[in-house]
Amino acid sequence: SWDQRHTFNASLGYNAEGYGFTITSYYNSGTAYSFEPMSESSLAGLNLLPNNSYKPSNIAVDLRAHYLVKISDSISGRFVLSIYNLFDRLNEMSVYSDTGRAYYSIITDTERAAYRSTFSSLEDVFSDPGMYSAPRQIRLSLELKF
Repeated sequence: SWDQRHTFNASLGYNAEGYGFTITSYYNSGTAYSFEPMSESSLAGLNLLPNNSYKPSNIAVDLRAHYLVKISDSISGRFVLSIYNLFDRLNEMSVYSDTGRAYYSIITDTERAAYRSTFSSLEDVFSDPGMYSAPRQIRLSLELKF
């Protein structure tokens, strides 16, 4: 279940006397998961091995930049901007075993008939944002040097 065929990382940076930036990109092929077809399917009778399929691949780009500021003779500061998941990409980290995708699962007529709720629909139950990687995060910080 930990099998991941490809991982590529690339970094590009530039630093001058008072400022600099680094862009780092990541590509990861999907890890293995166990595909389990619906019980109504003719494929369900087959003896499927565990970890017989792969999740979708994921891509991320991070940016980190800094700018130096002289406040006084003895105090200097550095503004640091960090942006994780720069392009706000939805990477599927977990998937449903019957479809191999996040947010999408096959809902049978029996499940629809048995579902009772006044707060959400049956489709909302399968819409779990935790199945995706974290959204874009922006952090701005100030470092002081005495």
